[in-house]
Amino acid sequence: MHGNVLEFTTVSGLPTNLPLFNPSNPESFIKLFVSYDDNNFTPGQVRVPENMDPYLHGPLGNDSTGIYIPSSNWGLSEWNPSYPWQSGQRVLDTATEAIYEMGSKVKGAFIGQATAIGDLVLDNGIWYEATSANAGADIPGISGNWNAGPITGTGVDILALGATNISSFYMDLANTSAWSRIQYGSAAGKIIKGGGWNSQKFDLRSAQQNNYSVDLRNDSIGFRVSLQKTQ
Repeated sequence: MHGNVLEFTTVSGLPTNLPLFNPSNPESFIKLFVSYDDNNFTPGQVRVPENMDPYLHGPLGNDSTGIYIPSSNWGLSEWNPSYPWQSGQRVLDTATEAIYEMGSKVKGAFIGQATAIGDLVLDNGIWYEATSANAGADIPGISGNWNAGPITGTGVDILALGATNISSFYMDLANTSAWSRIQYGSAAGKIIKGGGWNSQKFDLRSAQQNNYSVDLRNDSIGFRVSLQKTQ
């Protein structure tokens, strides 16, 4: 794909019995994702209530079937306080009904590395926070300066100290980095505005004349069109 400036997928036959996704309700959000734990918590096609569809209400337009599919496999993992998480990993925590991304302070397992103030390392199943700059020879809980936190058994809360809640990234149906709209039947052959393209419908010829590249391909879920401004 050339990007997510504009994208839609058309397939025939409106599906039935799709899971309902309410993007404004964290409980609905988490229940949907947990049901796809065998697929990195990435759902298949989902249906949203009409009043929650950004393409039926708001500045993005009024052309939608209310059915969406993730733009890619999100690669989420289930939160486990005893796992040696590292910066950049994303986890789903059912207790707080949220998705988090580990920040730069989360360093994973302690393997004798030096640590800076605020670094978070896992040692013998316990997360420690460095409260000073510790040398590599300073072992958590034995030498150096560390905080083992109030949480019995697993140490400090690294979600609070070293992670960012990024649930809004996945709950925003207008975020084309996370979701693609599904168009059925009568939408075939049309160009439907999406993503950052806040305009009326264009045909392919006018898009090419205005320096937009066109990418057409046959996808396993239908027919996909993607356009991107080239200059």
